Amino acid sequence: SARRLRRACKMPTDSDLLDTPEARSLLSAGVPAAEVLAGLKQQTAEAAPTLLRRRSSNLGEAPLPAGWEERFDPATGRRYYVDFNTQSTSWTRPNEAASSGKKTPKEMSAGLVPSGRSGSFRSSNRGSARQEARGGLDPDAAAALAVAEAAEAAEAAEAASRGPTPTKKGKGAVHKMNKELRKLGVFGAAQGGDSGSRASPSPSPSPSISPPPPTGPPVRNFPSAAAALATDKSSPQGMLALLRNERTPPAEREEVAQGLRAYCATAPASDPTPLRLLDALGSSSQPRVQQPLCDALASAGEAHHAPLLESGAVLYAAPLLSSPIEGVQRAALRLLLALCSGDCAAQVAGVGAAPTLLGLLSSAAPAESRSIALRLISELLSSAQGARALLAAGAAETLCVALIHASGVAKGWGGGDAARGKEEARLTIDCLCSVNSTDPAAVQRAVRNTSAMPSIVALTGTDDERARSSAMMLLSSLAPQNAGEVVASGGIAMLCETLSRGATDQTLHTLAQLSQSAVHAVAIAQQPGALATLCSLVGQPHVRELAISVLSNLCALGALPTDALAGPDDLHRLVAPLLQGGLPPSQRAGLLSLLSRAALEGPGRQALAAVGAPPLLVAAADSGDANEAVHGLQALAHLAADERFRSQLSGWGALRPLCHSLDPARALDPRARAVALSAVANVSFVEPAALLEAGAAPRLCALLGESEPHLLRMALTAIVNLSADPAAVPHHCIADMLAAGAPAAAVRLLDYFDLEIRTAAAGAVAALARLPLFAEGLAAAGGGASLARLLGQTALADEPRVHAIASAMTPLLVDEASRGAARAADGVAALSGALQAIGSSDTRLALLVALDALVGGDWGLAYTEAGWAPLIGALSQSSKAIVLAAARAAA
Repeated sequence: SARRLRRACKMPTDSDLLDTPEARSLLSAGVPAAEVLAGLKQQTAEAAPTLLRRRSSNLGEAPLPAGWEERFDPATGRRYYVDFNTQSTSWTRPNEAASSGKKTPKEMSAGLVPSGRSGSFRSSNRGSARQEARGGLDPDAAAALAVAEAAEAAEAAEAASRGPTPTKKGKGAVHKMNKELRKLGVFGAAQGGDSGSRASPSPSPSPSISPPPPTGPPVRNFPSAAAALATDKSSPQGMLALLRNERTPPAEREEVAQGLRAYCATAPASDPTPLRLLDALGSSSQPRVQQPLCDALASAGEAHHAPLLESGAVLYAAPLLSSPIEGVQRAALRLLLALCSGDCAAQVAGVGAAPTLLGLLSSAAPAESRSIALRLISELLSSAQGARALLAAGAAETLCVALIHASGVAKGWGGGDAARGKEEARLTIDCLCSVNSTDPAAVQRAVRNTSAMPSIVALTGTDDERARSSAMMLLSSLAPQNAGEVVASGGIAMLCETLSRGATDQTLHTLAQLSQSAVHAVAIAQQPGALATLCSLVGQPHVRELAISVLSNLCALGALPTDALAGPDDLHRLVAPLLQGGLPPSQRAGLLSLLSRAALEGPGRQALAAVGAPPLLVAAADSGDANEAVHGLQALAHLAADERFRSQLSGWGALRPLCHSLDPARALDPRARAVALSAVANVSFVEPAALLEAGAAPRLCALLGESEPHLLRMALTAIVNLSADPAAVPHHCIADMLAAGAPAAAVRLLDYFDLEIRTAAAGAVAALARLPLFAEGLAAAGGGASLARLLGQTALADEPRVHAIASAMTPLLVDEASRGAARAADGVAALSGALQAIGSSDTRLALLVALDALVGGDWGLAYTEAGWAPLIGALSQSSKAIVLAAARAAA
């Protein structure tokens, strides 16, 4: 039986342990071989049969007398004894018979047993000792001893039947059994405080009793000290032993767990106890031990984190996330969260714990575990490796599903703690923002696949500032690709409602991002009261820039209704910061764009004039900032288009900035120059003299070299209006126009591809020809021939155009060279054909005057080139000179 026991309890060798699949996986993960070996040895020792575990440190000794207690001196580790009867202590173990006055077994055998039967007495005495010792063993160990005793009795009976045989003393089955158990640590000295030994209950010690004074040099009785520690709740070894003892009551177990947490929380950096507890965690498979050890290690100070991580804390804790025991799960989560850092994130990713961690976010998981898991995921997302591992495990969709569940709980749907639901929603939206910063496309797909947009929108209206900010941040990121979904889920309405309750930077920032989309811009503009709220926020300096940004985006995308800013109150809020001054250029430009938008409609222009905005617009038009100049010029152009304010531009001082904007040297973009030209063309109808004084004429002539039809049309119209009264044109303006090459530029436009531009150019040529020195310049540039060709290309049914061309041709036929060039261009035929088709007397007269100038009074040339038609037409007119010339030619 002893041999069978030895074979059953044989411990594997180091090579056997390192050859197991578990050891190979740990070694491949980078765990040092020494640590793997130590952990597996301890795990194997715990899994050994219970008969190998000792229960008492003094099973082989006689029990103490009544009133005595065995204790250990923590300073020396020595064992001493307390006599509560006399309140005294002694280093010497008391003898029960001596202390009670009873006879010893030897004395009893001397008086009652014959000398020849002493061996039988020793056997019976030894049996009673075995009975006493057996009471402190496990049932399996007690059974093994019983088997050994039976084997020894059988051997003794067999030996008695054979007769006396010389044998070695003490080699019976029981002796062999005791020897084997001593080797394995069941009897004799304890192997350490972590051996799982249990002490028998003892009376509560009196605090006034202390160990006896030392009697010689201190002796370190380490085995006895370890046994004492195993019964001491103030030592980590004792507390660990109590945790491992399955008979420890729950209340005492909880007390021990709290003690371990308190001990680790205050343990100095040099204390190796946390590392020893980590070793115990790695070698234990019992939930009653794993949970308190994880909690104790989680409470350890930061000084212990690095050593714990280096010793494989993540490797031990990560598998516990899959434990079916909720308490073990939570304790492992708390431990990983406490240790969480860059290295911890890498280790968690390395051991493949990301899928298990995400699985704890399901609605079926305990609420506390979900919260801790979310915090741990948030920490892991702060590292690149952790974020990659979580994304690979499908974190985006898992977090979206968790957000939907948490939002429902927060709203009180389906029961649950609403406060905890809000906390989980905040943690989840924070994690989603972190994932979005790493892989926006994954979050876009996840939100679309899980229909999580309504939950994100709902969080924009929560009273939790952090959750609201995160939701708005995420919403602004998702909006460009999910514009319709944001509007359909009520995101814009929720944001505008939040804005009306009290503006926050994040709300306005989100609206500023969303308003860059036309769909969102229209939705914002259509929300009741949104524009009024935004205009009022312009007056608040801390949110002014964001409010202006939102309004500017709405304005730029055309989302603002035409009468949206027509109210004096709204415009006053927009104008007030400009009047105060000191605004950054971007804010000035934004406000000016809004004022320009307000000037589009008549009520808005009237409100602008009422709040004193025109001087601000004039200053902006003359500004060196291109953006401000464009908006100022646009607003002035809208005012110039209104007959009520056209004549007031001169009084506002707007004409000089407008004319200055026509100068190519100012380097404005074409849009700004076109806006300024539009204003000048409108003002030229009512204030030509003021424009000439402001220097408009030479700048308009310089624009005749432009290629854009709309610019040429406005420039020619303004030139005609400025030249309508030749006597009012100052000589220096005429000189400037000639220096700008106006005659040649105007003549070139007579051959422009656009017929309307050619006709407008003809009117400008006619107007300019009335100015001194201009007729010769126009004639020298070939104006007569160009007009003759233009008349031949003009539809004769367009009588005003025919009249304008004929009127422009006459002053250019000043010499034989110009007349010859016009006749060569078929001018006589063109004028004669027009005479036959036109019935208006004024137009016919203009044609005859032009024809008379073309032939130089010799109507015979008209007859030669066109027959009787021009002569008959001339004879029907009232001009005596023409009639006489035509009559002579007819004769």
